[in-house]
Amino acid sequence: MPAKSHGESQTKLYRKWLLMKRACNNPHAKNYKNVGGQGARVDPEWETDYLKFKDYALAHGYKDGLVIDRKDKKKNFEPGNVIFVTRQQRQQNKVVKYSITYRGRTQSIRQWADDIGISRQALHVRIQNASSPQKAIEEAFISHKRKHS
Repeated sequence: MPAKSHGESQTKLYRKWLLMKRACNNPHAKNYKNVGGQGARVDPEWETDYLKFKDYALAHGYKDGLVIDRKDKKKNFEPGNVIFVTRQQRQQNKVVKYSITYRGRTQSIRQWADDIGISRQALHVRIQNASSPQKAIEEAFISHKRKHS
């Protein structure tokens, strides 16, 4: 007797589940290097049972338009570590290879630019031309504050 179908294969959440598994398991996947290539795996129950994953997702805030993310990038896609966020939030949650510490806070260039109120590109140019990234951030805060006072 053939296995029963769950009838979910055309849903957005099902496609996200497949993409999550591919990112962890398929070395040819676009984002494997930063996910599975870094050791991330899918919870064994979720790996084989979409409906268990779906139940978790719906109970933990999933709705169309959100994407899957992990609270702790060092942990797996597993209960308690999977969250559902906007694409913008996921971008902000990415592990940043280049971050800057200024006055005790460490953030990406994008986050600093948002705090200052300038574009990421403008801050990047300032950093390239300054004696240090910290000096560029400090000068950007001063300059932007003057313009908007």
